[in-house]
Amino acid sequence: MNEDKKETTEKNNTQPQEIIFAFFDVLGFSERLRNIGLEAIYALYKELIEIVRKTAGGRMVLSAVPAGGDNSGLVPTMGYFLIEHTYFSDTIMLWGRYNLATTLPFYDLCNDFFCEAIKRNLPLRGCITFGEAIMDKENGIFLGEPIIEAALGEAAQSWIGVSFGPSLDKSRYSWLGDLRMVLPFSMQIKKGKEKFVEQIALDWPRKWRSKYNTDPMNNINALNTNPAVSHYYETTNSFIDFSSQNPEWWKKYDFDTRTFK
Repeated sequence: MNEDKKETTEKNNTQPQEIIFAFFDVLGFSERLRNIGLEAIYALYKELIEIVRKTAGGRMVLSAVPAGGDNSGLVPTMGYFLIEHTYFSDTIMLWGRYNLATTLPFYDLCNDFFCEAIKRNLPLRGCITFGEAIMDKENGIFLGEPIIEAALGEAAQSWIGVSFGPSLDKSRYSWLGDLRMVLPFSMQIKKGKEKFVEQIALDWPRKWRSKYNTDPMNNINALNTNPAVSHYYETTNSFIDFSSQNPEWWKKYDFDTRTFK
């Protein structure tokens, strides 16, 4: 990178930008460290970070967006989408500049990343949010409402999965795109924490079934080794069942009342 490009990139990173953001935690990280040791957890974590690096980065994307920004029809769009990442301890963050065309590839990336982690016996819990933030990777400074919202939303869930924060309810961010990537669900939300999580989640089990042609329940059950959090895995299995039983959920869902008919 020449000096002019580097200076422009650094300047952009220190300015507020509208982003789509995902926050993931590896559940049971401390217990896993005690059980399998530092070297083994380091090897697993290196694999996870390599997945992040492979799935993140720049790419040309072909997508479809509502014509005129509403739901009257879809038009194809193509562009370059840079997905960035950072990580520390058991936390991983992914983000990119927000526009309607970036939602589908970002959801797909998060679904893919989640499945790859479960395949390696690393249970994740995550939250996707939207809004304005400063993402200064050069200096390790990350500030903004989407980050706070995602951290609160991630901690407000009792399961292995990825939900959305309340910014999804804002009209600017409410377009869900390909409905096959998401699924209405609320069992994962902790009592008293409803304001931090929307009743919709990434349908990662559908991605798993298409990617591996198997049921992910065996992989989830293999991770259920701590009785204190066994209800996390029971909720996750309920979600897996719900995903399998509702492949076209939108045909029996009332979007106005947010309930199944």
